[in-house]
Amino acid sequence: MRSVTFHSLFIAFFAYSFCANAEDCDPKKILIQDTNISVNQDTTKVAILDQIDRDHFEDARKSSQVGGTLVEGTPLSGYAKFDDFRTALDREKKLYKYDLNERKVAIVVQQSLSENALNAYISCLQKNRDTGVFVWATNTGAFSDKAIINIKWLGGVGGAQGQLENGIPIEGATLSDATKTIPNSWRDKQVVSLILNRHRNKDAIIIVKISGYSETIIIPKDPPLVTTEENWITTEPVQLETDKDDKFKEVCLSANSGEFFILNEASPSYNREIVGDANHNKIIRCDNPQATPPADCGAKNNAKRVCMTVSTSTGKTGVTQSIKATMSVLRQKITIKD
Repeated sequence: MRSVTFHSLFIAFFAYSFCANAEDCDPKKILIQDTNISVNQDTTKVAILDQIDRDHFEDARKSSQVGGTLVEGTPLSGYAKFDDFRTALDREKKLYKYDLNERKVAIVVQQSLSENALNAYISCLQKNRDTGVFVWATNTGAFSDKAIINIKWLGGVGGAQGQLENGIPIEGATLSDATKTIPNSWRDKQVVSLILNRHRNKDAIIIVKISGYSETIIIPKDPPLVTTEENWITTEPVQLETDKDDKFKEVCLSANSGEFFILNEASPSYNREIVGDANHNKIIRCDNPQATPPADCGAKNNAKRVCMTVSTSTGKTGVTQSIKATMSVLRQKITIKD
């Protein structure tokens, strides 16, 4: 059995206006194409997949970066329809207590991007803005004790100087002693970084207002802690014997609430012992549409129910054929701790 402990949601810290001028900068496309992204870590999975919309679904399925990511035990590439993927992801979000609103999440994938991809996206966004405040966060790791917030003033044509208004109000966090003095006057394209000590059980809200331009960034509190356990479960042996009539028996395994079966090349696995001819003693996989007889295979395998049908037949009356078979499936159990 393998046990892993992780947080159920990967949160990006970014200005709410991140996508305000993003017509030419598609974060979803950058996410899918980012060769350094790691979505197989459970702390990032739900938030990243939640950004995939219908328009990007096919690209995501084919992506070597996100296509293999499991949703209810099934790889993203295994979902033929966007609606099926979305329904499964919504169930997983509910299980993980993923309840952040759009303003808090903003661009959730921002902290998942590699440094090069993030820098490229920030540069792209700045091409569409020549005046105002631009705020983003450095990737310090999900749910770190500290967060680094970057503030940039854009003075527009002529490079006008900006004036900070009312300081920088901060709730849910405190400025680190390592933070340098925050200037009242800002040069065009000047960048100042703030190091914050997070209050992990509270949302942190930072408001920046310079010369009438305002931006707000929200750093959500830590999500519930999730623990996963993976182990193999096996059916009771199915044993059939005949010297006359064909025989079939279906056996299934069902997952309980908070459990999923992981379906891949190794799971489910099958074991059989036969007496007689292998052509007359078979295990029919329920995910094989060419199985004979397919009607005896029951429901198609999915993350909540996995079945097989065992069959035996004889090519000649009086000749005994027999089979003894089991099926094993890798099961994932998810436990939420508030």
